[in-house]
Amino acid sequence: MSHEESVVKFNETNQINKPDNPHILDKKVQDFLEVSEYLSNVLCASDLISDILKILDSEE
Repeated sequence: MSHEESVVKFNETNQINKPDNPHILDKKVQDFLEVSEYLSNVLCASDLISDILKILDSEE
């Protein structure tokens, strides 16, 4: 099987199945947004801790 054939076969077998109930998708999107917001907060906290450590190191 050529590369092009395998790509087409992959695309045919991996189509996104839409859920019967749109609320399922809404819940998944909401969960994703909550996780994304949490990770953003963790990243901000990490940056803040890094800045504090730099300040403490520069004072010594």
